[in-house]
Amino acid sequence: MTNGIACYCINPFCHQRANFYSYHNNACQACGTSLMIQPQGFLLKQPLYGVQEGANSEVFEIEALGFAETAYPKIVKILSPNAAAIAIQLFQQEGDILRSLRGVAVPKVEHQPYFTVAIAQSHSAPQTLHCLTMEKIEGKTLDHVLENQDNIPPDQAIDWLRQMAQLLLEVHRKSIIHRDLKPGNIMVRENENHPYGELILIDFGAARLSTLTHLKKITQDEPQTKVVSLGYTAPEQKQGLPIFKSDLYALGCTFIHLLTGFSPNNVDYENLDLKQFIPHLNLVKILRDLTEIEPQKRLPNCRALLQEINQILVVQDAHFLALYWTGCSRWFTPKKAIAPS
Repeated sequence: MTNGIACYCINPFCHQRANFYSYHNNACQACGTSLMIQPQGFLLKQPLYGVQEGANSEVFEIEALGFAETAYPKIVKILSPNAAAIAIQLFQQEGDILRSLRGVAVPKVEHQPYFTVAIAQSHSAPQTLHCLTMEKIEGKTLDHVLENQDNIPPDQAIDWLRQMAQLLLEVHRKSIIHRDLKPGNIMVRENENHPYGELILIDFGAARLSTLTHLKKITQDEPQTKVVSLGYTAPEQKQGLPIFKSDLYALGCTFIHLLTGFSPNNVDYENLDLKQFIPHLNLVKILRDLTEIEPQKRLPNCRALLQEINQILVVQDAHFLALYWTGCSRWFTPKKAIAPS
C-alpha cells in the first residue's frame, strides 16, 4: 500500500509525473523535482487540461497544504516552457486583468497570482515555468452544454445574454477587450439567484488592454498580435485590429450557436435565416445587430445591448400581465341574471 497524497510532478519533461507526496517523500521519484510548489505551498492534484496533449499550457486542480489553504478551490495554469515572449507577456497580464476585475463574474485571484518555478535539467540550462493561480469554477462550459442538448430555448438565451451584456460592460469599463469570447470560454454554474445558472467568463490569456497606444494603432490601421477563434472572431480582429465591438460580434456568434445548434465552423451565419430557428423576432434582430460585418453597423456598446434586452423583458412582462388580468376579469365578472320569460 502506498502512503502519501496522490499528486503530479510540475516538470513537463518528466516521463512519470504521477507521484505520492509525504513528509519523507517530497520529490518526484522520476526526476527529483520538488512536489510541493513553493512558496505557495500546494500540490498539483487532478490534471484538467493540456497534459500529454501538446497544448500551449497545462491546468491542474491544486491542493493547498496547511497555512496555504484558501476560501475557495483553486487551479494553476502553467505556460508551456517553449512559449514565445509575447505569450509570456499576455500570461503575466492575465493575472493583472483578473485582479482588476474583482467583483465581476470572472475567476477570483489572490493579490499575487503570477509566479515562476525553476526546473533543473540534467543536460541543459534550467527551465523557467510561468504559473498563474486562480479560482476553480465549479460548473461546465457552454461547449459542454451544447454537447448535451442541441440548443437552448429563447427565454434561457435572453437571461444568459443579459448576464453576458452586464459582465462585458464591466470588463469594457476597465478598458479590457477579451478577444476570445466563445462557448468554450464561458462557464455556467448553479446559483439560486439565476434560474438558468450564473455565467462566468474565463480565459483572459488573449485579452488586450485598450490603451492610448492601442487606440492610436487602430486609428492608423496598424495591425497587432492576431488572436483568432475560427467562426467567432470579428473581421476587424482577424486583421489584427480588435475593438470593443469585436467582443460583441463574438458574443452574437456564440448565441446564434446556442440558439440554433449550428456551429459557425459549419454554417455561414450571414446567410442563415435565423427566423426559421429562433421563434423570437426581437431576439433575432439583436443577434443580427451584434454580428454585422462592418463594426459601425453593430450595436455601439454593451449598454445599448442591455437596453435592447430590457426592452424585450418589458414587453414580455406586459404581455404576461395582460394575460393575467384577462384571466382575472373572466373569473370575477358576475354573470348576468337571466330574465324570467
